[in-house]
Formats: sequence, C-alpha cells, structure tokens
Amino acid sequence: MKKKNKNIKKKTDVWLFVILAVFFVSTLLGVWIGRLSMKEETGTAYAEPVEKLERLHGIDISLYQDYIEAINSRGAACDFAVMRATKGYEVDRCCDPAYQYAKKRGLLLGVYFWGDPTELDPVEYAGFCKLMVEGYLGEAIMILDFEPGNHESLNPEWARLWLEEFERVSGVKPLIHMDSYVATHLDWSSVIDGGYKIWVASYGEDDGRLSLRSMGQWVGHVAMFQYGTCGMGKRETLDLDIFFGGRDDWAQLAARRPG
Repeated sequence: MKKKNKNIKKKTDVWLFVILAVFFVSTLLGVWIGRLSMKEETGTAYAEPVEKLERLHGIDISLYQDYIEAINSRGAACDFAVMRATKGYEVDRCCDPAYQYAKKRGLLLGVYFWGDPTELDPVEYAGFCKLMVEGYLGEAIMILDFEPGNHESLNPEWARLWLEEFERVSGVKPLIHMDSYVATHLDWSSVIDGGYKIWVASYGEDDGRLSLRSMGQWVGHVAMFQYGTCGMGKRETLDLDIFFGGRDDWAQLAARRPG
C-alpha cells in the first residue's frame, strides 16, 4: 500500500510539474506575441517604440500660469507651447498674450479647447471654437481637450462629432487630448479610423517619466505625451510635454487643407 501511495504521489508531482511548465511557457509566449504586435504597431521594439523617433519638447499653459515665466523657465529646451483657448464657452484671457509671446520667441504653436460632453453640444461647440481661433488657423495645431466630468459621461462618439465638425469648418485636422484612464478604458477606434492623433496625459505616480503603459493600445497613434507637472520645480506648476516628430510633422498637423 505504501508503494502504491508513493507511485500516486510521484504521478501527481509529474502532472503538477507539467501544468506549471505549460503555464510558464504560455505566459512567455503571450508576452512575446504582445511585444511582437507592439513592434508591428509602432515600427520599433516594445518598451522603446518612441525612443528612436525625433522629439520636440514643450509645455501647455492656461491662465493658471505666468506664461512669460513658464516659457522662459524652459529656455532652449522649449520647442513648442500649447495654450488653452477656451473652457467651454469661456475664453481663456491669457491665450492670445501667451500665444503672441511664444510666437515672438520662435516656438511652435498649439491651442486647445476644454470640452465636457455633459455640458456641451459637440457640433455647436466646434463651431464656437473655430470662431475663437480664426487668426491661428494654419500656423497652430488644434486640440480638443476631452474632459468628462464623470465616468458615466465617457463618450468617444461626442469627441468624434466635435473632431469631424471642427475639421469641416476650419480645414484643420485636430488632435484629441485625454488622460491615461480615458485612453485605456474606452474604444477610440472610430476616432483613430478618422485619422485623428492622440495626446495622452499621465502623471500621478508616473510624474516626470515617459510611460508607455499610459498610452494603452493606441500607442501607435499618439502624437504627444504629457508626462509631468513639475516644469518649474513644484508639482502642478507647469505641464511638460513631448511631441513625437519634428518641426515638419508639427507643421503638417497645423496645416489648413485647400478650399
């Protein structure tokens, strides 16, 4: 009986080893496939898909920052500045002064429009935004800052309607800004299919670091990454951004289509 029990235990140990081995191999295979798919998506190796791309460095600002101090604090490291143009139907009073100052400094330019889908009609708001930036069209990239007030209002369809309408009335193809939660928890395929690029924001625990995890499955379509808030030494004093591309790429996104 003891011998029989030993044989049973031996067989059990063998099967346990086989199960663990299969689990280990399948896990490695899954990681390998994931890395391969990421490589195909971005054209470079996983964990460093943006490392080999040309980069520009910049800031995004609103009335909460002293734009002169903010721009000067970054010095030669600042390639671009993105200003908040509107918050809903409220115009940011610091947008144009900051825009003109950044332009004189020779920086690349961008503006963004803060939009909450629970408060705004996307088509009407897109028309309003276009009117507020008439003088910037063709020289600045345009961005929808998608800021849902709560998780129940997370609606990519609202964003898609705004993007399409803004492009129609302005002739400029806008980008969309979202935080990492929104990027990783929603289906943005309809926006991606429309050819719209993404600007992802992630700080919190990742403040000051570039985190691919924050970009989600849309990493191959991310044009910009907001990676930190400590641009002037203290948290939440100045947002820091990376643009994946060169000056010609920026100009192409800012360009107004003929007609």
